[in-house]
Amino acid sequence: MRTYILLAALAATCHFAYAQVPVISSFTPASGPIGTQVTISGLNFSPTAANNSVYFGAVKATVQLASAISLTVTVPYGATFQRTSVAVNNLIAYAPRPFIVTYTGGGMNFTATSFAPATNLTGDSYVTAADIDGDNRTDLIYAGSVTNKITIYRNTTTGSTLSFSPTDINGYTTPTCIKTGDVNGDGLLDLVVSCPSQFRLYILKNTSTPGNISFSSGLALNTVTGPRKIAIGDLDNDGKADIACSLASVNGIGVFKNTSTGANISFAAKLDFTTTGSAEGIAIGDLTQDGKPEIITAIGGAGGISLLENTSTPGTISFNPRVHFFTDGAPYEVAIADVDGDGRADMISTNTTSNNITIYRTNGSNPLTFDTKINLLTATDPRGLELSDLNSDGKPDIVISHSGSDSAISILKNISTPGAIAFATFVKYGPNPGLGSVALADLNNDGLTDITIGKLQSSALSIFKNQLNINTVPAPCAPKPKPVITSNGTTLSTTAGFASYEWYRDNVLIPGAATNQYNTPQNGVYKVIVGDINGCKDTSDNYTYVATGINEVVLQGYTIQLNPNPVINELKIQVDQPAGGNNNISMVITDVVGKRIQSQTLQQGTNTIYVNNLAPGIYMVMLKKGSSVKTIRILKAP
Repeated sequence: MRTYILLAALAATCHFAYAQVPVISSFTPASGPIGTQVTISGLNFSPTAANNSVYFGAVKATVQLASAISLTVTVPYGATFQRTSVAVNNLIAYAPRPFIVTYTGGGMNFTATSFAPATNLTGDSYVTAADIDGDNRTDLIYAGSVTNKITIYRNTTTGSTLSFSPTDINGYTTPTCIKTGDVNGDGLLDLVVSCPSQFRLYILKNTSTPGNISFSSGLALNTVTGPRKIAIGDLDNDGKADIACSLASVNGIGVFKNTSTGANISFAAKLDFTTTGSAEGIAIGDLTQDGKPEIITAIGGAGGISLLENTSTPGTISFNPRVHFFTDGAPYEVAIADVDGDGRADMISTNTTSNNITIYRTNGSNPLTFDTKINLLTATDPRGLELSDLNSDGKPDIVISHSGSDSAISILKNISTPGAIAFATFVKYGPNPGLGSVALADLNNDGLTDITIGKLQSSALSIFKNQLNINTVPAPCAPKPKPVITSNGTTLSTTAGFASYEWYRDNVLIPGAATNQYNTPQNGVYKVIVGDINGCKDTSDNYTYVATGINEVVLQGYTIQLNPNPVINELKIQVDQPAGGNNNISMVITDVVGKRIQSQTLQQGTNTIYVNNLAPGIYMVMLKKGSSVKTIRILKAP
């Protein structure tokens, strides 16, 4: 909750300078099966559904309903454990956390048969996964450091048998790391690749269409020295995805501020920030819950994690001086994720020389503090590191690739509870010589996360298909009565017992209205969307609310009272005439678009207006004396 409040405050602070920057303040529910309808709340979305590009990590979702402050989307097959994002008007917003795909019946232990034997493709040591061409299948992308090319394996899988079609992009010398991100906010995932021997990062603008992979020529960013790993995120909250890279030979990181305009990609010159030693792995994530993401790097020579706390403001990127956190051995990769489900992101590293991983649990955000480090035993020489919920129990598990004598992958099952980090003993799969990076994604759209490993020595990618016995077919939504809205004074109510509630007034989501009751409503047309634990949703009929009781106005000295409101059959209008007054007060009833329904001249005392012939809905009662006019809105109830 604190994150959401701070994000809203940040949006308000930046309103004048960055009025159109989208902001995600929250989304609900936080987890559920594929097909769940999720409501994303925030600012500066497009009211036209098709103009909002929503990604659940690697794949785009379908937007069902849209307003400036709310989007209703369906969780797609292929959703990955990465922050949800919304791109609109070439600007992008990131949610504080990922949506987690869960299913009833998940949570089992990992065994030797949890993943199928490896399926191999030609490849290299660094691989990532994302839907590049927008066909709702997750593709594989690898950097060919030996072959000097980038390869996109377009996913052509149908059914359970994996198949891919390769597209090569040549002309890049020793590409080492590759990441995907929408750097120009056009709704397509672009490529960012590091080429250490050229002292360059390259950005390849995605121009693909479903079924056709294509990219524009790479935009070169000068890193001066050899870049290693890459991370992408909006560091200064200006709605544009910035790039950070580790610079192994100069004990630092380089940050490139995104200066793109519209769909045209551009970046400012590199900003340098020092670390405590030679940097390798790098990650971006919000550790302080203030909406501004930090940068952490793995410092192998100094045996620890280097943290840069973000102090940026929109348009200016800045960090506090680095803070070093020691690990047991030489760390190689790092990650930022909420491991124990307490709502705060933690730091994780793989430690090559001590054969373990280190987790620093965040226990305070102002100031930023951590619990004593936790070390978890792994197989020999842990390298690649990724997290995802592999067994669909709502907790991110850890997947590690190993070099050295094991050359295997291992999985650590997450058994943490909020405030207490714990993992089961690792389960090893292999051997698989020459392992590099890890990519976690659902490659066959069966709703489960598969594992892909890059292998330098054997020039291959190995895919381990998830075959846990989890029913991922969305349960059909059983027919049931629509929720019904009733009113009692100043409280609107609907049926209790649902998992989620979303109240709307005049088709606009009401922030914070998330129970079966909504208090002190304003006049307007209301509806409520209710959801059950399976993500099935139902929408009520519209309910028109007008404050009940006596409506009173004063018109040129005449006191006029109107009741009841809402009205069923008879509307009473009481006219109290001042001394010396006359009775030339006219009354006209119109519908909401101004069509005249009926009229009458009012007399002193009580006037009875019969409205039983009117259809239920909102009407306007216009009272006129001379040039003075007063209008009262009434509700004709059934």
